[in-house]
Amino acid sequence: MFAAIIKAKTPAQLRALRKHGIDINEHSATQDKRDFLYRVDAIVSNDDINRLESEGYTVEKVSDLSDVARARLKEVSKTNRLSRMNTMADEEK
Repeated sequence: MFAAIIKAKTPAQLRALRKHGIDINEHSATQDKRDFLYRVDAIVSNDDINRLESEGYTVEKVSDLSDVARARLKEVSKTNRLSRMNTMADEEK
């Protein structure tokens, strides 16, 4: 999975992204002042990218979320660090 920017030629084309079931951040939709395309932030797979590009969208990968997830898993202990903490109820005793 990738964090990406999807660009479309028209606002209608951008709205049509909803039919693809892609995880888009609708609040991020803007018009790019450099190329005048309409853009939105999204989470996409390689299959999504191929399908969107075949339909005329431009997709720019921002980051590989698989790498982020792997790095985060290395940071997190295999045991729940919070399991040893007292709960609020325990503190009141």
